[in-house]
Amino acid sequence: MSDLHQHTLPNGLTLLLEPDPDAQTIAAGYFVNTGSREETPQDMGASHFIEHLLFKGSDEVGARELNERLDDLGGHANAFTSEEATVYHAATLPEHTPELLHTLTELMRPALRDTDIHTERGVILEEIAMYADQPSVRVTDQLRADYWGDHPLGQPILGTTDTVTTLSPDTLRAHHQARYGAQRVTLA
Repeated sequence: MSDLHQHTLPNGLTLLLEPDPDAQTIAAGYFVNTGSREETPQDMGASHFIEHLLFKGSDEVGARELNERLDDLGGHANAFTSEEATVYHAATLPEHTPELLHTLTELMRPALRDTDIHTERGVILEEIAMYADQPSVRVTDQLRADYWGDHPLGQPILGTTDTVTTLSPDTLRAHHQARYGAQRVTLA
């Protein structure tokens, strides 16, 4: 039986809480209402690129420390981008709840440094090449393109080599500024 509670904070952030006193772990995630659906053909892959950049640290906490904090929680932390959402999630033991929430919140405040953007661009281009070698991914991308045509849902979520190569730091920062406001985020 679900005991789901929903609250909206004054800044617009939505909280979804489902306490379970018998749970052996706690799971939390920031669900951002943005994905590839909002991208133009020129900025295809921006949502996925930003997903990667959040793990590069904030102005207060560098990438190494941020990722060490996630590792030290002893649970599982990851992220994904879809057509509709970008999600950052983690799980750990209940006694680590404050640190889990603090670390995930720090993750949501990326520095978006030029050097990190340059480095991560290479990682994403490798990811695109890796998936291009997988027939099931190629078929899915082709089916999506055939079905949706020119609509953004027909575009590859990762973007293409050309679009990822040409995404500028200013474009990525503008996407983050426009799409990561508290009104578009749910903490579950």
